[in-house]
Amino acid sequence: MPNDVTNAEFRKFRPAHVSGYIAKQSLDLDTQPVSQVSWDDAAEYCNWLSQREGVPPAYELRDAKFSLKRPVTTGYRLPSEAEWEYAARRSGSKQMLRFAWGNALPVAERSGNFAGAEALRLVEVQLPGYRDDYISVAPVGKFTPNAFGLHDMAGNLSEWVNDFYLSFVDSSPTTDPLGPQQSGRHVIRGGNWKSTSVSELRLAWRDSADGPDQTIGFRMARYAE
Repeated sequence: MPNDVTNAEFRKFRPAHVSGYIAKQSLDLDTQPVSQVSWDDAAEYCNWLSQREGVPPAYELRDAKFSLKRPVTTGYRLPSEAEWEYAARRSGSKQMLRFAWGNALPVAERSGNFAGAEALRLVEVQLPGYRDDYISVAPVGKFTPNAFGLHDMAGNLSEWVNDFYLSFVDSSPTTDPLGPQQSGRHVIRGGNWKSTSVSELRLAWRDSADGPDQTIGFRMARYAE
């Protein structure tokens, strides 16, 4: 599971893509994570990269919408919600982290790109005493990585994951769960550059979305061959 796909990487697939601006702040620099992409845009990018690298595409087109092939191929795809949470919450030990920096507030220095003091002009509420040097979206990889070497699992952009959204997730033990096969909206995980509430700062936070947004990007995963 690498880091977030950048604007430069996404534009190799779709040269005309523009992530946009907010209050004269560019979200469109090559090193910034791509935003303003739908779940289907992300799935289509995964298929494009799979075909480019000669691995079987993970998604198929049904009724003008992409869906994950079952059984799952070894192609590039969005991480499942379970994979994302495992990668985000595991520390160097068996402990499950509550926040990216540990298990208690306040937010530790260099923990991620949240709504710090720099975002004063863009958000109504800021994290007290926190600075991250970025008014809006930061370049990928500017903050301390987690135990797996992954950057920005908390902050910067929330991320599309593969699963459809259900309000209540089945808590029974399951190996490699992929979530329901259909629903109306897809899950997003991880806080973003506008996040200030304790609930959004938690690595367990989850929500759903049905379209592109300036706060949503994606990263990819694939099974080992």
